[in-house]
Amino acid sequence: MKEIISIVGTRPQIIKSAALTRAFASSALLKETVIHTRQHYSANMSSDLFVDLGIPIPALELDPPTSSDSSPYDQMFAHIYDLLVNRNPAVVLVYGDTTSTLAGARSAVALGIPLIHIEAGLRSFNMEMPEEYNRIETDKISNLLFCPTDTAVSNLLNEGVEAKKVIRCGDIMFDNAMHYGQQVEAMDLPPYAFLTLHRPSNVDDSEKLFAFLQGLVETAEENGLKLLFPIHHRTKQSLEKLDVWNSFSKNETLILTEPFTYTDTLRALKGCSQVWTDSGGLSKEAFFLEKPCLILRSETEWVELVENGYALVVHNNLEKIKAAAKHYAQTSLGEILPLYGDGHSAEFIVSTLEQFLA
Repeated sequence: MKEIISIVGTRPQIIKSAALTRAFASSALLKETVIHTRQHYSANMSSDLFVDLGIPIPALELDPPTSSDSSPYDQMFAHIYDLLVNRNPAVVLVYGDTTSTLAGARSAVALGIPLIHIEAGLRSFNMEMPEEYNRIETDKISNLLFCPTDTAVSNLLNEGVEAKKVIRCGDIMFDNAMHYGQQVEAMDLPPYAFLTLHRPSNVDDSEKLFAFLQGLVETAEENGLKLLFPIHHRTKQSLEKLDVWNSFSKNETLILTEPFTYTDTLRALKGCSQVWTDSGGLSKEAFFLEKPCLILRSETEWVELVENGYALVVHNNLEKIKAAAKHYAQTSLGEILPLYGDGHSAEFIVSTLEQFLA
């Protein structure tokens, strides 16, 4: 059997990897070994996720990045490079657009190992996002690019990538939503909007974040909704700097929790009326569960959601948020189009890799 090295490091990457790990387990030709960089290394951001998802703990884990003269990227690159030298896999597979992605991609290319990029071709066209640089470079140096959408394919072809490298496969996160969604029940709560906030542009300024959250609570109340808010550690730290947070956190409209597991996220999605989020992944998962989404960013990589009316980009503009929440309270999503494949994207990817390596 030929060894595939898959590199993950963050919560979204671990979740994405679950679909391919299940598919690799059925292959008679390919054996997957996972390297976990521990870019996210708190228990609920990494190790507990593998248990929640029912997939094996990675065979190879790096030490979390430390404070030193070298950057987290440099530390990851050096460790991944050494592991790849020792194992000499048939291919290296990376996901998305994180520091772990770029470190894994450059390590593979430096050693002449074929590179596979999952979730290729996504673009926010916001060059202030480090993720945009990571995904663009990874796309440029990959041997095969698996794209979740037609838009992603078009982005790559428009950038001059060879068509033979670009493969439309559908979205492995849709595979996961279908697989795990069948196993969970909706949360039993009063009508609620499901809120997540974690991006630096939204949460790092404590005063602005608090004012924004006050506006979101008011919007929820105007629509007869509670606000289910699993609070990210970065967001919590920002709010705890304010003397008023402890009293405000007891507001009866807010339902505050610790960060959710992936399966609890699906339960929350199943039960909610609307999703309000600055997470790229959650905006897409809202669509999988047929929930309208307010995207609390200035742009989105998942443009087809907006083009088809399943989501609205509102950033942190409270007037737009109030209008969008009211719109979705009064308007159904209508026909749900098959934008992200048929729920068998991981199987297709594994089959394609078997042919690629034959």
